[in-house]
Amino acid sequence: MEPESKLERILSHQITAVAAQSLSIFGSTFTPLAGLLPTLVEGLASGRQTTRIEQNLIELETRLKALEVKACEFTENQVKLVSDTITVTCSTINEDKLDYLKQAIENIAIDASIADDSEYLLSRIIRDISPNEIKFILKYRNFDKFVITDKDGTAGDSVLVTSPGTPEDAGIASLVNLGILYSRFSGYGGGHVYTWAPIYPKLIRLFTPSKSN
Repeated sequence: MEPESKLERILSHQITAVAAQSLSIFGSTFTPLAGLLPTLVEGLASGRQTTRIEQNLIELETRLKALEVKACEFTENQVKLVSDTITVTCSTINEDKLDYLKQAIENIAIDASIADDSEYLLSRIIRDISPNEIKFILKYRNFDKFVITDKDGTAGDSVLVTSPGTPEDAGIASLVNLGILYSRFSGYGGGHVYTWAPIYPKLIRLFTPSKSN
């Protein structure tokens, strides 16, 4: 029997066992997801949910095929991270998060360095992060520090100062829980100061729309 290709492992990892003879894609572009849909969704869902999963996977195939992504050239970390992200799409109902997940898969496929040395942490974040948290990350990507204080003060252009109980306060708290923001020290009149964790630059590359969109 021929060795299992990387695309076969992507499609089978954590979702279902796909028979090797059902594919003949080694060296080809990232296809054929559509032909494997019945197997992929077997036991996962039925009715409307199955249709949704099928549509999402077909869209993923179309996007990756347009980029001429070659699964056989994926690194091991790319295989694992794409696999884990596809798994999350199969259990995600929120349309906004689905859009971000599809973008993440595309970005991982075209940029192997996203998955380098951080596949496990990124997989956990991808699973747990909410659309609003992703929006916060992208909205405030040019800020280096976040300060929560009930006192008046001034800060530089790269520092966001907000009060307790604001939407920004809630956003900061949720990103702290995910390990994306760190509490570093107190300052600015006794307020709490937070900075981005080292994984942050990869999250920007993970969720930012690619030039192909």
